[in-house]
Amino acid sequence: MFVAGLVGIFGLILRRILTPLLTRLAGLAIILVTGLAIGSCSTQYATFIKDAATNPPKIETIRAASGEQIDLYSIDIGPEPRQPLFFVSGSGGASLSYFLRASFEGMTGSWTVYAAQKAGVSRSETGLSCSQTFADNYYFEAMRDRYNAALREVISRHGEIAAVLGVSEGGEFAALLAQANPQVRRLAVIGSCGVSWRKLGAMIDARKGNDTFSRTFAEAATDPMSTTKKALGYPYRYWSSVVDFAPRPFICP
Repeated sequence: MFVAGLVGIFGLILRRILTPLLTRLAGLAIILVTGLAIGSCSTQYATFIKDAATNPPKIETIRAASGEQIDLYSIDIGPEPRQPLFFVSGSGGASLSYFLRASFEGMTGSWTVYAAQKAGVSRSETGLSCSQTFADNYYFEAMRDRYNAALREVISRHGEIAAVLGVSEGGEFAALLAQANPQVRRLAVIGSCGVSWRKLGAMIDARKGNDTFSRTFAEAATDPMSTTKKALGYPYRYWSSVVDFAPRPFICP
């Protein structure tokens, strides 16, 4: 009886404590290896886990003119003096803690890389789920203003920005930021085609022989300000805000 009781207690501990912990750790490993790799040029996925724990970016909270608080991340590359570079990452709701450093692994020269975390994303958020605060602020105008406020803070410190780099979704914002701030010397865009989502969606639908994106845009138009209703994983408000924006004129004015 006594032995059976110990076995039962051990089983309970395993189910209620160890199993959730192992599940969480497994989920973290999966998102680091798959989801977070979207915003990174590095294929050494183990770096995500190691650096987040042992060599995390510097994080400071700044306040925009609107009163909004923004987590500003930064990493130093090479010896001083360093040139400031502002990075705008791709889509998703993962913390920059996991992929900012890995995104610039192997970069030569001397740089201080800055990046603003999206609203509603905690410093340890893996991106497995997205908060409602994230959804409420995940639309074009809000993200543009947030990135611009962070960039203006960096400009106030350095006077001039060597470059703004945008990847994927971030390329759209990088183009706007560079044009709106003459202190930015160079613009670099990776993986952003320059056309509107409506045009890009039509091309994807034609290639795949379906109407996925046209239906998504039509669905979002039925309630364009909703941040709780979603299509293809994004709030209706997001799709409504980006569907007709074409960044190409800002990239090649």
